[in-house]
Amino acid sequence: MRLWWHFRLRQSLWAEFMNQKYCPSLHPCFADISSGVSWTWKRMVAIQGVAEQHIHWALARGGGGWNERRLSEVVPGSWVGRIMGVVPPSLDREDSMVWAPSISGEFSLASAYWISREGGNSSWLYSRLWLPGLPLKVSFFMLRLVGFRLPVMDRLHKLGIHGPSRCFCCLYPCQESIDHIFCTGVAAKQIWGYFEGVIGGFRDSYTLRDKLVSWWLRPNRNRYMLYLFRLLPALICWNLWKMRNSFVFDGHLRPVAQVCAAIFGDLRDIFLNRFQGHMPFGQDWPGLYGMVGGMHRVSRTLVV
Repeated sequence: MRLWWHFRLRQSLWAEFMNQKYCPSLHPCFADISSGVSWTWKRMVAIQGVAEQHIHWALARGGGGWNERRLSEVVPGSWVGRIMGVVPPSLDREDSMVWAPSISGEFSLASAYWISREGGNSSWLYSRLWLPGLPLKVSFFMLRLVGFRLPVMDRLHKLGIHGPSRCFCCLYPCQESIDHIFCTGVAAKQIWGYFEGVIGGFRDSYTLRDKLVSWWLRPNRNRYMLYLFRLLPALICWNLWKMRNSFVFDGHLRPVAQVCAAIFGDLRDIFLNRFQGHMPFGQDWPGLYGMVGGMHRVSRTLVV
């Protein structure tokens, strides 16, 4: 698309060469592919239909009137009369090409990307994973977690990689799986229960996705509380994963109380950075939850 833009702009030696070689007596929009042409030209012709839809012209020097004969060569006959009825401008500058998707009128790769990308249905579930203030590493981790693409043993077994599979948190170890590590295991239940017990109204969940959705769909009119309901599940899962890796790779099992304290510290730090000047300092999870519940958006009226 970028090549076609510069080809139509004709402000370089390359563009003049391509015009003289492939369409010396033909409008570029009517150019076709013949035998022996280069792969570059084939790619340009393949994209020209899309590119031309977004190329407009800012007319300046009308030259006194329309050339009816030339118009009839490039537009349908029913349009010629309508075009002839429009008085062309007469300004002291050349006509200029305008790239419609760009605010400046200049071609940009960003605008070309949004034109050429294939549109698809957006996923409500995956859209919950991206949140302002949440570190990108946690969002990417959650993307892999929700897609069941973490290297836990039950997933590795399906890829033909066999090894010992035992969870880190139960008195009688079970097979390691994503739902067990993050939802139904003893450590996971204790950590989720610590935070859910203060809020109340949660039911038992047997899959991770059900647990996440039960947090994300909690109704509340307080925008700070809605932010907390989206943020906290990601921090819990992130710290559960670090707890598991500490045991698997270092042989050290972190106490549940220590993991809960780390989750609360991450939550408090993100809130303080995200809402500076709007939030008091909370010493523990119940106190922080109560403070967030009492926060309201501040509106200011400026008389002008």
